[in-house]
Amino acid sequence: MASGLSDEEFQRMQSQLIELRTANYDLETRCRKQKNEFNQLLDRCTELDRDLQKANKVIAKSKKTREVELLAQENESLSHKLQSQEDDFRLQNNTLLQELARLVEQNEQLEKNAAELTNGQPPSVEMDTELQAEVRRLQAENQVFRKNLAGIPTHH
Repeated sequence: MASGLSDEEFQRMQSQLIELRTANYDLETRCRKQKNEFNQLLDRCTELDRDLQKANKVIAKSKKTREVELLAQENESLSHKLQSQEDDFRLQNNTLLQELARLVEQNEQLEKNAAELTNGQPPSVEMDTELQAEVRRLQAENQVFRKNLAGIPTHH
């Protein structure tokens, strides 16, 4: 090749680009799934709010003080649990969106590097170590969120 890039290097760069595009597509798919799950949780929240309003009406009609207190405590607990799950989901969703944005940026940088290589210019590699450190940090954070989400008991 005229630019000084060997076939092996070109193939490696091309493979990396394909892997990054595949990872980007997978992340976009995961993001869509997370958004769908988020919308389902919002619907569930609305449904629970309606159930809470119905329960409050029952409590207002009830003359048994102890029964009213137990229902109120259960509703409070369910509301807190739902809020906690929504907060965890929002945090995880934001983390995934940030990771996706970072991967898109990395993909653009790699495309720029590939274009520079084709033009005979040396690629700018200062971003690679920063991006790798960011990927490791986000992966660790994602694992923590998954463990937290898995540890939340589901109430039926």
